[in-house]
Amino acid sequence: MLDDFSRRSDAMRPQGAPGDGALLDAYSKTVTAVAETVSPAVVRIDVRRRARGRDSRDRNVPDGAGGSGSGFVFTPDGLIATNSHVVSGAARIGVTFDDGQTFQGDLIGDDPDTDLAVVRVAGHKLPAVELAHAQHA
Repeated sequence: MLDDFSRRSDAMRPQGAPGDGALLDAYSKTVTAVAETVSPAVVRIDVRRRARGRDSRDRNVPDGAGGSGSGFVFTPDGLIATNSHVVSGAARIGVTFDDGQTFQGDLIGDDPDTDLAVVRVAGHKLPAVELAHAQHA
């Protein structure tokens, strides 16, 4: 049955148009190229959260609970975009790059309504994702 469908699909394809296999191969090559380009700028974010309980000196006490998520560097000086839910309530933010480098992160901004946050690591000439080119007419 699939062979019949494939033959009908091929018969309806304009002369010289690429087949499904060629289109999937081109798509796969594009996705692979994008992943290879941006992967150095993608980071793992590990957080430790603070508990609401208090110790005898009336301070928040780390409860050891944590989590992780991901983000991407968007400026070479260390600004990272991530999700608000990843870093919300974090007492400590650790950032690990694909090459194994680790940094202490600082929460710069957090918007729970849009689930976006910005973290900064101390660095320069870090791999960064290029988001767009601005062209002026």
